[in-house]
Amino acid sequence: MMKQVLKTIFLLVALTGLAANCHSCGNGQAPKKPELEPGDYLYDIAHLYAQGYAGDELVELHLFNDSQGSYAPYGGPDAITIQRRNKREKYTLRMESADSNDNTYTTTYRILDKNQNGNRTVSIVRYRYDGQFPTVILKTESEEIPLEHTLLINGDEELIPRDDAAAALKLIDALNSVDRISEDWPIAAKNLDLFLHRNLEDGQTPDFTPFNEFWEIVESPDGRLTSFLINYYIGGNGAGTINQREILQYWSEGTNHVLEDFDSWIWDSDLNHYNFPYLIKRRILSWGQGDDTIYFFEYAFDDQKPMPFEDGEHFKEHISILGAFKIVNGGIVPVETLKTKNATLNRVVVESEAECRFKLDTRQGILGVPLIEADDYKHHGAYILYEWNPASRLFEYNGRKERM
Repeated sequence: MMKQVLKTIFLLVALTGLAANCHSCGNGQAPKKPELEPGDYLYDIAHLYAQGYAGDELVELHLFNDSQGSYAPYGGPDAITIQRRNKREKYTLRMESADSNDNTYTTTYRILDKNQNGNRTVSIVRYRYDGQFPTVILKTESEEIPLEHTLLINGDEELIPRDDAAAALKLIDALNSVDRISEDWPIAAKNLDLFLHRNLEDGQTPDFTPFNEFWEIVESPDGRLTSFLINYYIGGNGAGTINQREILQYWSEGTNHVLEDFDSWIWDSDLNHYNFPYLIKRRILSWGQGDDTIYFFEYAFDDQKPMPFEDGEHFKEHISILGAFKIVNGGIVPVETLKTKNATLNRVVVESEAECRFKLDTRQGILGVPLIEADDYKHHGAYILYEWNPASRLFEYNGRKERM
């Protein structure tokens, strides 16, 4: 008798669960597709960019709503472009689930080809207590790629015209004067990001002259890379009231790549023992040609509340950082190109009490690292010299310390 009761209970539970999952299955109808409602996390997101690396391979995703043939912001994304190496492809999306628990909201879409088939998914994971930026996870049959660097653009933040590049640049420049207190990208930078992703095709080089007043723009000597820097107010009245963000645009085999916060590599490891460093100067130097070109990114910072050196009497008021990169298969990757006595490095950090700069002699192939005197922590004109060795393809320390 007890076994019969248990069977009956199990059957009732199963039928109840089936009815709950098929509440719209009556008269042969399929279950209702999941969809976003007003107020849901992605409902009003017009664009979601995500980027990161799968090994050494750069992966760039752009999710948007293209259901009306234009970027409509409501209802969440229904299209995606996937860019890996120098290949960009566009697909449609079908929402599969929207789940939540105590820690996360997760929305998952299936990536479909022209025949509405697909074995890949993309999930947007928002953590309840870790700020507003989600993690985007691209999942294939063979790999799962988390992309933690993301940029969100709401429907009311997309302001630039689509087809008039000159008008778009003027509007982006005008947006710099719009007060916006935010830890997020300022609205001018978001629209510049849209412009660079959308309008830079087939090697076009727009005239960025309208930006000269508010933006700091630097180019590599070969014109292949362009870096945009913006300063914006984030609230408060202390030393940390201004934030600085960088957008890097570059070409690889005719393909346009756009990286937000490219300079985040500066703070990835041990370069975090400063208080309020502000970028005052930057350059892109280069050595070599074509695919063998090494790009040196130089950043010079002033710290308004400097940390002391070990002697406790002098302070690290100035920080100069040089990082070496190459463009490989569409990604811009660090390269270990400076050989010291004991190691081979891809970056050099010089801390000093006063401003100093690196030097690159492209005629003789000599890279100069400022020599800081130990007694006063200042640069007095001498450089530690690294000379290009064609055999090792490295800048090697040659034992000389001279003026350049």
